[in-house]
Amino acid sequence: MAIQRRGIANPVDTPLWGWLFWAAFFVAGGYGVYWCIGALKTRADSEVDKNAPISSARYKKEAAGASTRDNKAPPFIQAREAKPELDRAAAEYNLLVLQKEAARIRGDNDAWMEKGAAIAQVRQRVQQLATGESVVPELLQSNDEVLGIGEVAFAGLKPGDASRRIADAIGHIPAGTFLRLRVRRGNERDVVLYFGQTAGTGMVSRAGYVKLSTAFSQEVKEKLLTLPPHQLVEVDRRNIERILGAGEASEEEYAMLRTRISGVMADSAQAGSLRESFTKQIEKLNAMLPKAPVPEAIVMKDGRRFSGKLLQDTPQAVSVRTIVGDITVAKEDVAQLVTADDLRAEFRSKFNAGEKFQEALQQLLLWTHEMNMPVHRELVAYTIMQRVPGDPFARNAAGYVQMDGNWALKNSIAAGAPIPERKAESKDDIRRELESMGFVLKKDHWFVKVPWSTGIASLYRPPSLKLALNGTSILDWHEADTPIYRMDDKPKKLGNVDLKFVAPTGAQGLAAIAVDAPGEIVECEIRAVGFIIEDKPGARIECFVTPEGGRSEVLYDITKKSDTAFHDATKFLRGKSKFVVTARMFTIQDKYHTYARWLPSNLDTTQIFWVKGIVLKSAAEFDRLWDAAR
Repeated sequence: MAIQRRGIANPVDTPLWGWLFWAAFFVAGGYGVYWCIGALKTRADSEVDKNAPISSARYKKEAAGASTRDNKAPPFIQAREAKPELDRAAAEYNLLVLQKEAARIRGDNDAWMEKGAAIAQVRQRVQQLATGESVVPELLQSNDEVLGIGEVAFAGLKPGDASRRIADAIGHIPAGTFLRLRVRRGNERDVVLYFGQTAGTGMVSRAGYVKLSTAFSQEVKEKLLTLPPHQLVEVDRRNIERILGAGEASEEEYAMLRTRISGVMADSAQAGSLRESFTKQIEKLNAMLPKAPVPEAIVMKDGRRFSGKLLQDTPQAVSVRTIVGDITVAKEDVAQLVTADDLRAEFRSKFNAGEKFQEALQQLLLWTHEMNMPVHRELVAYTIMQRVPGDPFARNAAGYVQMDGNWALKNSIAAGAPIPERKAESKDDIRRELESMGFVLKKDHWFVKVPWSTGIASLYRPPSLKLALNGTSILDWHEADTPIYRMDDKPKKLGNVDLKFVAPTGAQGLAAIAVDAPGEIVECEIRAVGFIIEDKPGARIECFVTPEGGRSEVLYDITKKSDTAFHDATKFLRGKSKFVVTARMFTIQDKYHTYARWLPSNLDTTQIFWVKGIVLKSAAEFDRLWDAAR
């Protein structure tokens, strides 16, 4: 009988234990893989945090948020805080421009005109405060057309919605806020406004204070802050701006604002009746325009203008009767003849532009005064007052005078006053008129400024000015005159001269040209061409000018190349009428060349030596009028 060996059985060899063993093995292996993947993920996330701090989802969220925020500065704009008063004035001006645009978009012409009138006053205050300041807030222009705010374009909106967008945007603007606008200013462009201090409304009120509504604050701005300085003094203006900036007011301050608004509304009612009166005056003046006196004029090439009545126009001369006498000028000096019809057409063009832009009417008021068009000027004045009844310049132009703070009508063409005729009776009147036409008074004698020029065109022709040569001569140069030609035993003829110039006959020499102007010199430029050929050492041209009774002054001094420029010699020659231009030349002589050459000329040369400027010519025809005036 065989003996069998007894012992403990291998658990793997049993079915139950084998299954449990392999199950544990796979579980342990899976946990190991999970642990490894977890470690790798942790490391990967840490590297992402280092190299890409903003995840894609977070980036999209922040980018979307940034596109809707307009109160942060664009990356290329830096906050530029000016002085508080300047910041407040600039904010007020920009808000007025935006309110004016909102009124235009919704078709509110009355509000548009009121804002336009207020803008000019506030703009002037901004300019005064900005004088001498290095930091000035960004300003809109009064004729900017707003096309959008932030990311919102107005092209697809109804006018009412676009107008409300502007009102909402400026209803409350916190301090340190940027507002990005899309405007049309010639071309479309983006404008970024910076509000260094709080603008608009919406602040929370304190106990015992009245919270200012957006509508009330807007009414205060429109009816009080747009008042001219003589109606709202600077101290009161700053106090009201302070209250609006806080967004709340004490009961006394609130009552004060209400009282002042009521007073302005009463004044506005009176202004309404004035506008009706102005409209009637405008109708009368429009009826007078076709026969209203309009001067004619001669416009000279040098810019002078002689206004009056054209007397004659011939191929040789043109005459005009001015208020100081008859003036006749050479036809060749005339740039344009302006007839009365020309001036009427120009006025109509300017006036049509003024119907769109208030600033254009103010400029036209000055232009009609300069052109001596009193009826047209009064029409412009009443048109301005129809929009801004208290405009002082327009009231003066319409014939109003201010007495004890009140305006009273004194002389008005529309009210029946005769059309004023400009006369030159006193010496002040004569001086004003003649000086406006370019005449000059010297020692109780009148002169006129006239252009003048003279010189030597080329040495191929006899010089029109006296040329004095001392150790120099006018030499000829032939292109064919070469060293090979010189060595030829039987040289051929050289033919025509290719160049003429003044040069020393020895190592050095002088050449001088005397100039006699037809009157006292006011302005003068001199050109005296000099050349140094081949840049030889020792070659030199020193050119200078010597006024009569004065000392010599250098025009140029060259040792290489050339000088062909006109040199301004006014400071040396003003008040003189005679002078001499001298060239001192140094050269190295050889048997072929002279290296310093003055006034080199060929057949096509022009103005090789030329003097041009302005001189005084006697206008003795006005001396008798001047002597007889008081």
